[in-house]
Amino acid sequence: MTQKEILDMIEDERLRQKISLREIGRLSGLSHATYQSARRLDRGMTWDSIIRILRVLGFELKVIVK
Repeated sequence: MTQKEILDMIEDERLRQKISLREIGRLSGLSHATYQSARRLDRGMTWDSIIRILRVLGFELKVIVK
């Protein structure tokens, strides 16, 4: 998956769980504006930030060697 695909999945799940941008920011320790600008402006986020948000939503990122 690309980072954009992961961010799209995060957004879909955030909406499904009805979690606000501010709540995502508070729970992940990130600014909600950071997440919002990454989504709106198609700017990347650090993998550390993505992992923090994934954990808030109940996901775990795994890397599988083929």
